[in-house]
Amino acid sequence: MVAGIPEDTRLGVLDPTGNGEFAVIARYVATRHTDYVGHLIAAHRPTAGRILEFIDHNEPEMIWVHVPTESAERALAVRMIQGSSYLLKHTAGKWVIVKSWPYPGYADPNAVPK
Repeated sequence: MVAGIPEDTRLGVLDPTGNGEFAVIARYVATRHTDYVGHLIAAHRPTAGRILEFIDHNEPEMIWVHVPTESAERALAVRMIQGSSYLLKHTAGKWVIVKSWPYPGYADPNAVPK
């Protein structure tokens, strides 16, 4: 993920269905290279409005969306297919997909194998 992000870019993480574990991993990986500005996880109850508040408050230039949801799609005005994570960039007043990564061998990254 970090290879596609210009150095010192303001990076936010949106993991609307997660408990923060992936946000911590992303922060660890990205902090030396980016200006990590925060994350929004399931505990924050990420409605489209709250996602927009997160963006207004933290002003990320790029956002990594771990699990796309309808609220994330509405807030970012970007169509994201389930089964992948996405790196988005704010450019010319809108969010655009820079890259996506399919989940490796599973449909839900939050599901615990039985």
